[in-house]
Amino acid sequence: MKHRTYLLTGLVILIIFGCRWFGPSDLYDNDQPKTVAYTVDMVDHGRWLLPIDMLGRPATKPPMYNWIGAPVVAAGWHSEFALKLPSTLAGFVTLLLTWWVAHRAASRVIVEGELSVLDESRGPSVLPGAVAAIACICLVACQMFMKLSYTARPDMVLTAFMAGG
Repeated sequence: MKHRTYLLTGLVILIIFGCRWFGPSDLYDNDQPKTVAYTVDMVDHGRWLLPIDMLGRPATKPPMYNWIGAPVVAAGWHSEFALKLPSTLAGFVTLLLTWWVAHRAASRVIVEGELSVLDESRGPSVLPGAVAAIACICLVACQMFMKLSYTARPDMVLTAFMAGG
């Protein structure tokens, strides 16, 4: 039962992320060109602390997003996916943190005996994984989470740090 839960959860997450990755591009929305320009400026001109955008204006956001993505671009991977990779990685980190918190919270409920309607034959081994799976599926079903997980902006990186905190 556990393995089916993990497999199903992973499959749902990959299908939803795949739809986002292979769907229509939104690279020109929400100031994403500025973030891309900062990454390119870091790689081409070495301005790692205060990059400039395509119009010569200094960055208006902290450069953490660009620091994560610049090595991939410098290695020669020049695709939309590479430019949005920091957000995608941060989305997966947020999902892992969600899984961990939900699993831990469900395990704690069982250990402390607060769940009295639990079927003893299936409960402790199944419930925490199922709760964690449902939490992750609910997160990827949120349109804003999925939008930010594949957007060249620092929002999802910030979300991952906040979730970790």
